[in-house]
Amino acid sequence: MTLQKHEFEAIGNREVSSYTFNLELRNGEVIFSTIKGTAVARDLLLVLNENSEVVEWLKDKNVKINMGKSFELHLQSQ
Repeated sequence: MTLQKHEFEAIGNREVSSYTFNLELRNGEVIFSTIKGTAVARDLLLVLNENSEVVEWLKDKNVKINMGKSFELHLQSQ
């Protein structure tokens, strides 16, 4: 999914590189992340954990979520 750079810039004043992140979940629990300095990723994780359908879907799955400088959001489920 390609997101729009201007939407991120409209709500924050971060450098482009600080929007990038990698997040890996196993059974809904974070096992790897680079989200410590990335508010966008932390907010995404909060929203995912607040949705009971997403929480249920994450059970028994390994999910990788990342976004690079091109603002393409990638989700991979195993």
